[in-house]
This record gives sequence, structure tokens and C-alpha cells, in this order.
Amino acid sequence: FVRDTNKAKDTLGQITAYAAAQLSSQYRTHAFSVLIVRDFARIIRWDREGAIVTDPIPYNVDVSLAEFFYRFSKAPLELRGVDTTVSLAPEHEAVLARAKLNLSSDTRMFKASVPTTDGRVPLTLIFPTPVSLPIPPAGRATRAFPAYDVRGECIVYFKDSWRVSSTGITPEGETYAKLNQNSVPNIPTCLACGDVDCWPEQEPKTSEYSTSSWACRQGTKITPHIHYRLVLDIVGERLTNFSSSRELVRAVHDAIIAHQCAWVLGILHRDISVGNIVIFLLQGYLIDWDLAKSVDIDIPRRIARTFMSAHLVEDSAALHTFVDDMESAFWVLLWTCLMFSKSTLSTERRSIFIRDTFDVTAMGNCGGQGKGNFLRSQRTLTPELFPGRSSLYDLLQGLADLFKCRYDKPNDLDWAALEKSQSFQDPDLQAIFQTLPAYKYLRAHEQLGNHDAVINLFTKHLASSSW
Repeated sequence: FVRDTNKAKDTLGQITAYAAAQLSSQYRTHAFSVLIVRDFARIIRWDREGAIVTDPIPYNVDVSLAEFFYRFSKAPLELRGVDTTVSLAPEHEAVLARAKLNLSSDTRMFKASVPTTDGRVPLTLIFPTPVSLPIPPAGRATRAFPAYDVRGECIVYFKDSWRVSSTGITPEGETYAKLNQNSVPNIPTCLACGDVDCWPEQEPKTSEYSTSSWACRQGTKITPHIHYRLVLDIVGERLTNFSSSRELVRAVHDAIIAHQCAWVLGILHRDISVGNIVIFLLQGYLIDWDLAKSVDIDIPRRIARTFMSAHLVEDSAALHTFVDDMESAFWVLLWTCLMFSKSTLSTERRSIFIRDTFDVTAMGNCGGQGKGNFLRSQRTLTPELFPGRSSLYDLLQGLADLFKCRYDKPNDLDWAALEKSQSFQDPDLQAIFQTLPAYKYLRAHEQLGNHDAVINLFTKHLASSSW
């Protein structure tokens, strides 16, 4: 089915884009499409794990295509791919929800229920038509937005996604329960969560059939997904909507505190990004724990992402540790400051820097080396980068120096100089000893043994008045 020609790739991209648009603009569990090339047709079933494609159907002589359309026209909505757990909201509830959510009077409103964490009556939520986003058909397909809680008469944060069903990955609601029970700070409270109850035919089927004898690309590992919903008690502001650099830094600091407390409990977040830190009442909150895992379980890194550490980007077999999440917080802060605040970089230079540093396009088993190269050279990070905000520069510089040790190892001469200097007794020579590359390398690695050094840097510079 998949051919290695430019025209074939263009066609594949086109039909995938159509499927993505349909799945993202409607509440669906799966979708069907028909690809016709000359005298042959193929029926494609798209879901959040991939696509299943039929053999070519010579529709001029084979009635299979006509039979498919007949059966599809008679099939219940569940088999057609409609998410029947979502329905149109009654007008009286829709009117109230629009007013609470500040939506226009012609916005179509929908209704769904989510099981509560305390076993009480499920929460009934009213929410608007989905906004079509450029989300690939396969994946978690997360939709998250404010919704109106009918029973609580309040606005809540509603998240609809397809969670990864894999060993070591705990459903997000269970992770929130453990965090909330242990009073982890800077974490929202989970009000409701659970897998969506549906027909077996509405579940993703691609992974189930990927091992069939007729499946192409035998051996390709396809991760199973399960439809999942979750409700949180706060609706935070996007991190990129910060009102000042200090508020931005405070929000990232608060998220790191949450990360540290979760790590002490044995939970690793694994997805620190600009979309997973929100601001609510001047406080930062760390959300989206759907990829969190136990610190006792070793799992290689996921697909490379924009804010992933250089260590993980460069090595697809690397194990994800809390240090990688701390480095991700640095990349979140640097990216957000460059993209959403004033700097001395021109638009062109900033675009080139973002592309060369944050582009994680994989080549084989590893991504780009832009992040590691930046930490080694720190060429763009200068005191003049953020005018009038020396504390911001000092914080970024301190973090860059700390994480630099992961990618800039001392050479043999550096180690020899360190060994020789350890015999110095003169205090002045001791001060010089602490400037040696090998000493700074060992000291930084020691500091990265826990969260304290990173948190202390944030605390120190937040106390400054140079913002």
C-alpha cells in the first residue's frame, strides 16, 4: 500500500490530513475513508493507533465497495465511529453554560459524563464544539478546555484523550489521586476520571491487527490506547500569557517544587513542556501527568519532543530520569522568554536559533545535537540578551552551566590538572582549583543528584529586584 515515490507520499499525506481533520473537528472514536485510484478502491479505518487498509477492490467487477456503503448506511452510529457518549446539550443547560464560559449564543454545546473519584454520581459537563487542531490521527489526541459542571455550577478543566495502555504507565487520574492524597503542592485536584465506556467496536483496532499475517511492516510496535477523560478543579492560564518575567520564573519554580515532591513519592512526570505548566492566581501548577511513571521502572525515552533534554534527544535508548525533566524546565524557560518577551535577537536570528536548537527531527535513532551544542558553547546566551532583566539572564546562565556538565566532559589534561591541584594548601590556590573544568564538572554532577541546586537557583534570583 505504501510506496516510496513522491506522488505516493503526497497522496498518503493528503488522505492522512483529511482523516486528521475529521477526527479532530468531531467527537469520534474512529473514521472511515475510501481511496480510489483508477479502477481500484481501498477502504481505510482510522483510529488513534493508526490505520487498517483493505486489499485493492476492483469496484467495477467486485461488489465489496457497494456492500460496504450499504452496510455503513444501515450501521448504528457506534459502528460508524461516532462517540455516542457525547450528545447535544439540552438548550436550557446550553444557555447557562454559554453564559458561564463567555461563549457566543450560536455556539453548539455538547454534554458528557465523567465518573467521580469519590464514587458519587458522575459529573455532567457541558462544553462547546471541538476546535479543529492539526493533530495526527494516531496518538493521544488530547483535547483540553474549560467546561461547565452542571451539578457544581462552576467552571472546571475537562480533558479528553486516548491514554497510552502500557506497562509502567499509570492512568492519570490514579497519579493525581496519589499526589492529592499526599498533599503535593502546586497540583490541581482531580474531581473525576475514568476510561470511557463504549462498544468493543469503538475501541482502537490497529494494534490488535498489527500482528496479523496480512499486516504490512511486520514487527512494527504499535502502542495500544484507551479513551480516557479527566476533570480538574482549576482552569489555569497558559504559561505563555505571563504578565512579567518574574511571574514566568515563579510559575516554572512552582512546577519544579511539585515535580520534586512527586519524585520523593516515587513518581516521575516525564513531560515537562510549555503546555504542561499553567498559572492560576499567580501560582504555577504542573499538569498533564498522563505519561508519568514510577521511578522504579526503567523505560527508554519517548519520541523526541521540543523541550526534551539534549541527553534524551541524542539517544533514543536513554533512560528518562528526573534530571532530564529538570533540564526540560530550563528549555521551557529559555524558549518562552525568547518567543514571548523582548530580547536583543532580531526576528531572523531568533528564528534560526529556535530552529537550530529546538528542532528534534530524528535521523535514524537520534535527534539533532543543537541543544547539546548550545549548552557547551552558550554563544547566544549573553548578558545583553534580555535588556533590563539581569536576574533572568543570571538564572538562565546558572542553569545552563549546571546542565552543561552532561555534555562537556573534561579532557585528560583537565583531569591531570585537577589531580595535581588537590595537593595545594594555599587558600588562593584553592580558589583557582575551584575554577578548573574538571572540578566544575564533578561539582555540577554532584549538584544534579537531586532537585536542590535547581530550586536554589530559582529561589536566589526570584529574591532579586533586577527584573
